[in-house]
Order: sequence, then structure tokens, then C-alpha cells
Amino acid sequence: MDPYSLIPTCLACFALIVATPAIAQDAPAPSGLFERDSLTDGWFGAAPALKDRGILLGATEISEVVGVVSGGAKTGAIFEGRLELDLDLDLDQIVGLNNTVLHASAYHIHGRGSSGNYIGGNLLTVSSIEARRAFRLFDLWVERGFFDSALSVRIGQIAADDEFITSQYSSGFLIATFGWPIFMAQALPGGGPVYPLATPGIRVRGALSDALVLQAGLFNGDSTGLANDLGDPQVADASGTAFATNISPFMIAELAYSPGAATGGEAPGTTYKFGAWYQGSGFDDLAIDQSGRSLADPRSSGTPRRHQGDFGLYGVADMLLYRLPGSDMRSLGAFLRAGWVPDDRNFVTAYVDGGLAYRGPFEGRDNDVASFGISFAPISGRAQRLTEDLQRFAGSNARSPDFEAAIELSYQLALAPWWTVQPDIQMIFHPTPGILRPDASTPTPRVDNALVVGVRTSIRF
Repeated sequence: MDPYSLIPTCLACFALIVATPAIAQDAPAPSGLFERDSLTDGWFGAAPALKDRGILLGATEISEVVGVVSGGAKTGAIFEGRLELDLDLDLDQIVGLNNTVLHASAYHIHGRGSSGNYIGGNLLTVSSIEARRAFRLFDLWVERGFFDSALSVRIGQIAADDEFITSQYSSGFLIATFGWPIFMAQALPGGGPVYPLATPGIRVRGALSDALVLQAGLFNGDSTGLANDLGDPQVADASGTAFATNISPFMIAELAYSPGAATGGEAPGTTYKFGAWYQGSGFDDLAIDQSGRSLADPRSSGTPRRHQGDFGLYGVADMLLYRLPGSDMRSLGAFLRAGWVPDDRNFVTAYVDGGLAYRGPFEGRDNDVASFGISFAPISGRAQRLTEDLQRFAGSNARSPDFEAAIELSYQLALAPWWTVQPDIQMIFHPTPGILRPDASTPTPRVDNALVVGVRTSIRF
């Protein structure tokens, strides 16, 4: 497929966005296919009866065509998709456990990803659904609320990116780092307990006041049960049923402050979050051996210095900038997230992203979302030092990694409550393969800045 052919498709989608509001205003309200909440209209009418019995079933297919128009390792377009199956059981209705639910989800991941195939496996992965093809279990947990749900406890196989370091204004992007940020994914074994690898753990959340919420999680440190950095975690646990509990734990805590909640007004559009985390495994130094010599030095033992544990800090600011008078939906929000980890054991040593999200930018299109985001991930000075040492000791021509950054512009067009179409444009600067320790035989390859365009569609069945 010619990647340039995607540009007219994106432009056609934007044209449809502008033309659609007049239709929505002048035509009578739809009463059929485009009004229902799901494509199958509640599993062909069975959903209400199932809900009365405490059972909720869900299925959502996300499909996309993404093309690297210029730059990268090579140009080309590719298809990928993910079918998500969800089951929620109200255990109060079913077995009498008050305020308790059981949730399970599974993914069928299909197609191939652009970052892995066209941009050299860069850090800021082009798509949040990119993963190895598989049919795998994801979540499997039970949650119970206490004290009128002021306190809740979730236990089972859970994912940290469902609830930690999240932003309500960064959800409209394709690039994966706007979900689980790359400084976390690079620091933790297997990328952490996140898509596509949930892991056994427990999460406790408590409302300290109307405006303050504290939550903490304790997870198995590697969902595959592998030691740090050994093998491909998605291959090691291809089915999502390893249920590993034998790796030093990953602990995370987050405090959220929503000033608007204290006034008893509308749902808060502004929230500030502060968090810290620790992972107890051993981590290799990126540049020096146990004696303090450079790993590139011919006299080096070749065994990296070992650091006990890894840790980091982060902050998130979600800010409601403007709400259209008389509208509950149409509003402009901004987000800013930043994080830090020590650079001696982490390839990405710091991180920042931010952007804008405008819900309902056109009259009559209240559920559309236009998003613009920027992310920046500087590479560890320790990793740069090793590359320089390789040049000095081994005559390597390895490129010294410095940073990777991305800009994304996206528009989520709500064609129906169950169907969205999302044209997307990205620019990836300094694409950097996510390798931890380049050497003379495997230098960091040079990958050109990449222009990426694509279209995603999401259908809820």
C-alpha cells in the first residue's frame, strides 16, 4: 500500500467533520442504527435481561491503517487491530456480595505495527494498540467498595495504566506514550504491568475528602516471571495466564487533588496528581562495570555494575481552560505530565508531554474531540557516555542517542455512539530504537525523522 494514499483519506475525514454539523442540525434526530449505544443494539435486545441478572458483556474492535510517509527505517503502510472482549459480573446480584464486581477482559491482537516494522522499534510507539499478534487474557480482578465506596480495593490480575499516571485530556491520541509514558515503560521489566501484559496485584483507593483521593498499588514486578531484561515478555507469556508472583514487587502511590470537587459543582475538569514508585529488582548500569570501568574498555569484565531497585517521581496536571456557556460537553482542556528516573540504570532518564483537547469544536458535534500533543524523552547521559566510549575504544561509528520527541494532531469523529473514526498525523523526531546497551557489533542505527499518517476506527458491538 502506498503510504501517500492515506493523506487524501485523512483530508476526506476532515472534510466530513466540517460538513457533518449542518446535517446534524437540519435533519431530524436519528431513530435507528446511528442512535443506538452499540452496533448490535444491546446484543440484539438481550442486554437488559442480562443486566437484570448482574451480567454485562462488551466487545470493541479498534482497527487502523497507519503509514510512514517519509523517513523512518523505510516507508510503507500497515494494518493492525485489537478486539477487546469484556465481562462484568455484579456479585451482589449474583451471590449476595455487597458492592462487589468481578471484571475480566481478553484481547485478540491482529495485524502488524508501524513502529516495529517501519521505524526500527522506536521508543515513542506510533500506536497504543501495537503488540505481538495473540489472543490473550488481560484483566481478571474483583473489586469491592466500602463506606459508600469512599474506599475501594481491587485484587487479581490488574493493569497499572488503567488508573495511574492517567490524564483525562490525553486519551485522544494514537501514540502509546500519551497513555503509559515511555519513561515508565523503559524503566520497568517487560514495560510494566500495562497493555498488553497485566499482572497479579492489589490496588487500594480512598477518598480523603471531596477534593483529595489517594491510591496505591502493589504489583508483581514482571508479569512474565522473567528476570530483568531477559527475552521478549509478550512471547514468554503469550496467553496472559502466567499469573507470575515471583519477581520483586512494583509499588506505586498517587495523590490526586481536584479543586473543583470541593465546591460541589460539576464533575472536576481540573485535577493535579503527584506520584512515586519503586521496583525492587536488580538493574544493570548502562555504562560501567563492577569495578567502575567503562563497559567499552577492553580491560572491562563485561559485567555491568548492578543497582538494587529502581524508582521514580511524576506529576500530572489536567486543566479545564474553557467551557462553552450553556454546554456540559463543549470545552477546552490542557494536560501536562512530567517524570524522572535515575539515569545510571534507565535508558530514558526523564520525560515530559503536554497538549490540548477540545471536545465539541464544531456546532452540533458535541462528542467529537480534537487533540494536539507533544512529547519529549531525553536519553540517559549514561547511555550516551557508553556510545562515546565505544567510539574511543573500539572505533565504533554508533550514533550517540540524545532524545526522541513526537508531535501528534488527531481528530476523533463520533459518527454514532458506538462508532468513531479518527484521522491522525504524527511527526517522530530522532527515532531511537529502545535498546539498553549498544556495542560495537550492534550500534544504534540511524533512523530518519518520520512523518506518519493514519486512520483509526473503533466500533462497540
